[in-house]
Amino acid sequence: MPFNPAPLGRRRFLALSGASAAGLVIAGCGDDEEPAQTTPTEEPPPPEPMADVTLDFATTAGVLNYAYALEQLEAAFYAQVNKEFEAEGETFQAQLRDIGAHEQVHVDFLAAILADDAIPALEPNFETVDFADRESVLQTAFTFENLGVGAYNGAARFLARLASQGDELAPTALMAAGDIVAVEARHASVIGAQLDPGQDDMFAPNAFDPAMPPAEVVAAAQPFIAQRIAVTNADPQGG
Repeated sequence: MPFNPAPLGRRRFLALSGASAAGLVIAGCGDDEEPAQTTPTEEPPPPEPMADVTLDFATTAGVLNYAYALEQLEAAFYAQVNKEFEAEGETFQAQLRDIGAHEQVHVDFLAAILADDAIPALEPNFETVDFADRESVLQTAFTFENLGVGAYNGAARFLARLASQGDELAPTALMAAGDIVAVEARHASVIGAQLDPGQDDMFAPNAFDPAMPPAEVVAAAQPFIAQRIAVTNADPQGG
């Protein structure tokens, strides 16, 4: 899942105003009097780094690009898993290949719907994942799959609102999100069962899956994406 972002981490500083001109103030003319000094102007904190990609939840394209970003991350992860990770047993190895294929289909599907409105391809950052270690791979996979489920559930309210406002693409997007989230939940179930076979509830921990807010999802996904992602108009109660 690929992108050429603007440079990150660039700091902009404000000039100290008047410090050199004010200097020392002589309070009196006596030789024994010490000059009063001005309080140094404090340097303001640097601004937040600018985002490379901004997802606008006031538009259907913005919500779909949110899903597209997450699917890109998952597809890239499983592509690397299936190159570097040797699962125990042919069945689970085949399941990982199937999951990776599903994620790539999701990427291609969303890219086709978005067309020219699609965000650029993102660059994954998997430096913290040890693809030779079973626990590292499965924990990351479990995190990504459950993050996807929570993201789609949370995005549904935005698409429903856009549909009620007459956006023609929103109802189709809402139905597609419902189709995809079911598959993501099945992925999470497979990974959970493999992650901790001794725990009977790992295949489906809850009767209802959470609906995660976009800002929370992006914060969790951000360490695995080279580009800086921002969201706007992501208050579900907003107009």
